[in-house]
Amino acid sequence: MDIKKIQEMINETNYWDKRILDIQSNFFGDEINIYIEGNDNSCWKLCFASCYQVAYETDADWRGDIEVRDMKKLQLGYYGHTISVLESELPNFYQV
Repeated sequence: MDIKKIQEMINETNYWDKRILDIQSNFFGDEINIYIEGNDNSCWKLCFASCYQVAYETDADWRGDIEVRDMKKLQLGYYGHTISVLESELPNFYQV
């Protein structure tokens, strides 16, 4: 699929400054799902398959004693800012 088309599809979610509700890694990082706040009754699910590299950081070092699993939706402090789709050094892959 064309990079511009993928970027357009992601941008159609209007994810900017919306809550990231969850990030799931399946099959040892081969599949990544990102759930983004939609309206009161739905959310967006961005799916990435055949991932060759996955890296992320959490806020575990400064959030205190509260566990993310116990947070209510309004307590989640994770927001979408920039999701960019770029060419990868590896053929048939994208850098997101």
